[in-house]
Amino acid sequence: MIVAISRWTAELAQRVLELLDLHIPIQTVPLGTTPSHFRPGIDARAVRAKYGLNGGPWLLTVARLEWHKGIDTVMRALPAIRAVHPNTRYVIAGVGDRRADLERMAQALDLGDVVRFLGAVSDDELPALYNAADLYVGASRRYDLLAEGFGISLVEASACGLAVVGGRSGGVPDAVREGETGILVDPDDPNAVAAGINELLANPERRKELGAAGRKAVETYYNWDRVVKDLIHIDERYRR
Repeated sequence: MIVAISRWTAELAQRVLELLDLHIPIQTVPLGTTPSHFRPGIDARAVRAKYGLNGGPWLLTVARLEWHKGIDTVMRALPAIRAVHPNTRYVIAGVGDRRADLERMAQALDLGDVVRFLGAVSDDELPALYNAADLYVGASRRYDLLAEGFGISLVEASACGLAVVGGRSGGVPDAVREGETGILVDPDDPNAVAAGINELLANPERRKELGAAGRKAVETYYNWDRVVKDLIHIDERYRR
């Protein structure tokens, strides 16, 4: 038995098994998060002060700094976003090998005061950071052999009541319910990313609706209790 974390990873596993002429059942169990830890209404004032997150609106990405996370695409989208919403800024939490490359790109795009790299942010601070943001962006894409298998940060953002803009790639569509908890865009196209972000920045009520639906989805589905139940059910079924 193989347990996949998204439909995309299940399809990928199936193709590999076929190449190896192996016949192993595959079950899909999308991941979750901890709704008691990641939740709306957390006081974000200390995090805002610590990281200088004044003004806004603030876009947020929590990810390793790798090319397949699509952070560079979001930065390329920022001029078009700021043409419509001139105070928009972008904060990235995470570490990785591409930080220097991304910082150079931000400077080359004249975004030095617009993009903020926070580095590692503790698990204790992350819920407040999500609450400090106005919109979550996870524009992951296929890059070489890398892709997003699911995207736990997407459901963490939903748990905190944030609307999500996700990349239509890999396992992201299993973490973002399009039109319900967020929207999906072409993560290889900065114009598409900008259009999706601008659409939601222009409509605070829509963002609120998506965020509330995201929170409900985490409470009812994208949580570790449901993941454990699914795994126990699979174990009981295939032990027979």
